[in-house]
Amino acid sequence: MDADVACSIALGIVVLMLSVAYLVRVARLGRAHHPRVEAEGHSALLAKDVMEMLCWAAQPIVAACARLRITPDGVTYASLVLGIGAGVALGAGHFGVASLLAVAAASGDAVDGLLARRLGVSSVAGEVLDAAIDRYVDFALLAGLAYYFRERPPQLIIALLALLAAFMVSYSSAKAEALHVEPPRGSMRRVERAVLVVGSAWLTPLAGLLSDEWRELPLLAALATIALLGNGSAIQRLASIRSSVRQRPAATTPAE
Repeated sequence: MDADVACSIALGIVVLMLSVAYLVRVARLGRAHHPRVEAEGHSALLAKDVMEMLCWAAQPIVAACARLRITPDGVTYASLVLGIGAGVALGAGHFGVASLLAVAAASGDAVDGLLARRLGVSSVAGEVLDAAIDRYVDFALLAGLAYYFRERPPQLIIALLALLAAFMVSYSSAKAEALHVEPPRGSMRRVERAVLVVGSAWLTPLAGLLSDEWRELPLLAALATIALLGNGSAIQRLASIRSSVRQRPAATTPAE
């Protein structure tokens, strides 16, 4: 069996087992509740129940890291390495392997915050590092896909537009925070982009089993969705921020 197909099947089995285990937990004890999920709210592509399940599943990993005296920053740096590895795998066309690495990187992104809260070491410095690593992993995944499509201009343009959307949505959030403005939530935030990229990478080897012509359809659909909705969301958010700051007296608007 092809390694990418095997990785996709293995990831699917893990997700299925996790879902069953969480349903049993809900039936016995009710839903899990986590402050991080309450703070972030639901996503269009990732329901609140799913986010609660993922945080619940991360707890044993958090506990193990605490026992082994692994620091939250150490977990954050590990997620960077895994994310870059996923980007390299995408660029090389190993999509099943990339999906496994990307899920591991995303798990690290969840674990570092939960671990910091467990150890009582949450800090602004840690949040800055976490946000920076998120941007690098974002770039690695989308740049990997752009590299994969480098010899096909139409597909490459879609990938580059998706990369642009990722950074413009992130920029609009950072600009709103700097200006103390609450932007509209919009779509194609980081978690939604990750779901689309990782999900499409996971599906690609399985689609290839049906037809070689269908193999790249999940990737292109995900990139086109990110490019279209992401850039539209960024424009909407920036317009809303601009409208908000225009209503302020000039002296209260922070300089560039």
